[in-house]
Amino acid sequence: MSKTFKGRPVTPGAVQAEALVSHGGFNTLASYQMALMFGDKQVKCGDQNNPDLYKKPMLGKNVIPVSLILIILYKLPGF
Repeated sequence: MSKTFKGRPVTPGAVQAEALVSHGGFNTLASYQMALMFGDKQVKCGDQNNPDLYKKPMLGKNVIPVSLILIILYKLPGF
């Protein structure tokens, strides 16, 4: 499934990547800790409190918490 999100750019340019969706909160430190501290080359999610992403490789993927998706959907016309 391909989806295009448009909004206010933080930096100019375009990016295309597979998305990982989390139904809960996203703990950045816990998620990337194994990669940062122990050199995990696949950058697997280390947040045990996030069953949607735990142990899934995150390298090269966009991580989108559901709360952000709800904000985006709310802003879409016709929603």
